[in-house]
Formats: sequence, structure tokens, C-alpha cells
Amino acid sequence: MIGNGWNRLTRRLRPEPLVARIRAAVAAALPPSSRFLLCVRHANRASDPVDWCDRFEADARSRLRFQGEATQPNLTRLILSLRPHADPATLTRLMQELDAALYGRQGLDFTRWKRDFMRQVGRGVGLRLGEGRVGRIKRAALPALNPGH
Repeated sequence: MIGNGWNRLTRRLRPEPLVARIRAAVAAALPPSSRFLLCVRHANRASDPVDWCDRFEADARSRLRFQGEATQPNLTRLILSLRPHADPATLTRLMQELDAALYGRQGLDFTRWKRDFMRQVGRGVGLRLGEGRVGRIKRAALPALNPGH
């Protein structure tokens, strides 16, 4: 009798369920682009394209409330809506490579693909320096003390 009550009490005092609910609430409060990155990071733990797609699609449906078919054009549109600084041509190429690996049974250097994909959709997209741009910040110069001399 006492053992049953003790087990219920210890089960209620366990922090794991509460921590999981808090994590879910915090993730739901994030902006959609950050929730998208959580989906990508979870999917990137996969070791093959099929597992990557399964993970990404499941997360996109739950975290991003993605509706519709998970076709290559639909996913590309979703990604570009959340990460507008990604290069559409490169992103389309990467998604086509993934599709070819899934359905065309073509080979894919999956490690390289994940790295290139993350370069397109990661946090630094749009902040990288283009050709001809200098990365250093130039401070405003003080005016000359004696401009006439």
C-alpha cells in the first residue's frame, strides 16, 4: 500500500516530463526560421538520405505545421520562404540531388550534401561577404585639428 503511493509520488516529482514540456513550449515560441533550423539540425543527424527526409518531413509537419505533399518544389518553396537569402538555384540543385538519390538511385556524397545544404540555409546566409566587399569595419575618422594649416 505504502509502496504504491511512494511510486506515484516519485513519478510526479521526476523532472523529465516537465523539462520536455518546457523545451517544446520554448521551441514553439521561436520564430519559424529558427524552428526550421531545428528541423534541419535534427535531420542532419541522419546517415542516409531516406532517414534525412523522414526526419525533416516529420519535424516540418510538427514544428512548422507544413501541409501538403513533401515534393521537391514544395520543400524548396518552404525553405526559401523561411530562409530568403538562400540562393534559389543552388537550393534547387541540392534538392534535385537529394531527389535523385532517393528515387533515381543515384549516388550522393551525403556528408558533402549536408554541408552544402547547411551553407545555404544556415544562420550566416546573407551575411557572408561577396566578392569585392571588405570584411573590416571602418571607423569614422576624426576631423583634422587645424584644417587650415
